Amino acid sequence: LQERAAGAEAELTALPWEQLVGRVAEGAPVWNPASWGPVDRLMNTAEFLVHHEDVRRAQPGWEPRDLPWELHSRCFALVKAMILPASLKSGTHLVVEAPGFGTTSAGRTGAASTTLRGTPVELLLRLFGRDEHARVEVSESAAD
Repeated sequence: LQERAAGAEAELTALPWEQLVGRVAEGAPVWNPASWGPVDRLMNTAEFLVHHEDVRRAQPGWEPRDLPWELHSRCFALVKAMILPASLKSGTHLVVEAPGFGTTSAGRTGAASTTLRGTPVELLLRLFGRDEHARVEVSESAAD
């Protein structure tokens, strides 16, 4: 399986830039869940937003952008989907608070708790592991 994946990656790497961009523009094959519009929008929102912010935030003096409510709303849907795996990975009860969008939590109650507070975009960046650049307030409390 690893050899097959390496072969597919080598095939993509060998493509001329225009063809590679064309493949991305074609979208996912029909067997992939991302070929369904709503799933594709959520996945690509996260993927492209996070990588775009990676580039922006690698520059000195960057500041968070003022982004539309709809984008924050999509990001909060992703945050809600990502919170359980993030909680299990961290071993803590995880709470995320996005003022104006809601609060959600996952993980064992009674365990140590971590609360993340920020805009949905910033919370998404944090859950994607961009801890250094995500503007999120973090507070922790010990287990009961």
